[in-house]
Amino acid sequence: MGGMKDADIIIGGIKDGKPYFADYHAKGKQKPDVDASQDWTLLSASENSTHTTLKVTRVFNTCDDEDVPISNDTTKIIWAIGASDDIVQHWKRGAASVNILDSAAGTWNGPESDIWHIHVKTKLPANDTIYWCTAHKSPDYDVKRHVVGFRYMYGWAVGGDPLILPENIGIPLNELGLPEYVLLEVHYDNPNKLVDLYYSTGVEVYTTTSLRKHEAGIIRMGYETDIGLMIPPNTSNYIIAGHCSGTCTENRLPEEGISVFTLILHSHLAGRKMKLRQFRNGVELPWWAYDNNYDFNFQQNRILPEHKQIFKGDHLTFECTDDSSDRSPPEAILGGLSTRREMCLAFVMYYPRISTFDNCGSHFGEKKALLTKLGIEKTQPINDFWDELVTAPPKYANKLYSDVLSKEIPWNDILKVEVQNLTRFGEHLENCEPHTQNYVIKQVKVSYPEFKPYIPKNECDEDPIIKGKD
Repeated sequence: MGGMKDADIIIGGIKDGKPYFADYHAKGKQKPDVDASQDWTLLSASENSTHTTLKVTRVFNTCDDEDVPISNDTTKIIWAIGASDDIVQHWKRGAASVNILDSAAGTWNGPESDIWHIHVKTKLPANDTIYWCTAHKSPDYDVKRHVVGFRYMYGWAVGGDPLILPENIGIPLNELGLPEYVLLEVHYDNPNKLVDLYYSTGVEVYTTTSLRKHEAGIIRMGYETDIGLMIPPNTSNYIIAGHCSGTCTENRLPEEGISVFTLILHSHLAGRKMKLRQFRNGVELPWWAYDNNYDFNFQQNRILPEHKQIFKGDHLTFECTDDSSDRSPPEAILGGLSTRREMCLAFVMYYPRISTFDNCGSHFGEKKALLTKLGIEKTQPINDFWDELVTAPPKYANKLYSDVLSKEIPWNDILKVEVQNLTRFGEHLENCEPHTQNYVIKQVKVSYPEFKPYIPKNECDEDPIIKGKD
């Protein structure tokens, strides 16, 4: 994403007082070719001493192989400016990721007194990755408030656009009229392990005393990261799945269900696609949370144009499609906290809030079957929650699990598919409730339900006008 190859391009401007404009596509780092079918339409063009403005329109999906469909996926917009109106090498260029079809974020217009400023200044350890947690006391508000938005500060690197909640939704703060403490967790990457590195960041929290109709909660769904989350080396389109079962939603959701209004889809550098699938009464519902062009450096709250309901008994599965083929030298990728390891999670914001329910995910529960499939007999824990030391058979003994996967296992396409199917479709253990009274996580067995799959309509096959297009 973001390069010239296979880009859908429009080129236009104003020359000698007259606009020029055409639909192009690029095959690589070379002069773009004019499309056989001109599917973009120029509505207006204007120019002053500093700017050229073009207003254009096009249907979302032209069914033209030389065009890129406009969809729910993250889209990388590339731009370039020439030194003249001649179509030659550009003078300046850039790129930005956008979610074109997402609802626009709201704005904050409240007084300064309703903003809680949270600041963190950190001297980073010389580690490649670290999760830094700080506790912060809320202001001395004497009545309950609702948090209605957030803005990340100081060059927040991954994503970072403000989140303004819908006008009828808030997050409770100071529920008893007394200050509360919140824990702010920040993930820092320091791949070069630089020393004496200081970093400042923070959050602006927007609050109001005008309490909203609904209170929001967050549920984490997806794969509970463990040793079973693994992508073989030199592998594309490897699917990882985590479940939130119908049994869990039946027991934990209110009678009216919950309504989802925004969510974040989260993976790391190997993530390519993500999809939250919803099953009800043996039928898969149309997809409403997915991204087939995931960009790790553009992790935004996806504000839904229509709030989506999850009812008691619904089963949800979060799938991530990963790719390890760009790692050099080739290596397997384990789950873990570092961005060079992987996660597969969706953070779903919903209402009405359920104060005792914040997690619904699963992990592959047959570790012994996985190790047997890989030819590994025994492992033992080390000071790395997601890696282990292999102790048998002798040919792998005293080597890290990650190194055995990367350098020793004789991977082929058949073995990759077998391992993927085992960890994806095999029996998982589900975490449905945060903790029991004894703080022991409850785990039940779960897998995909039996269902009739959702098949999106292919508008290009069904439109007789488009079908007849040369």
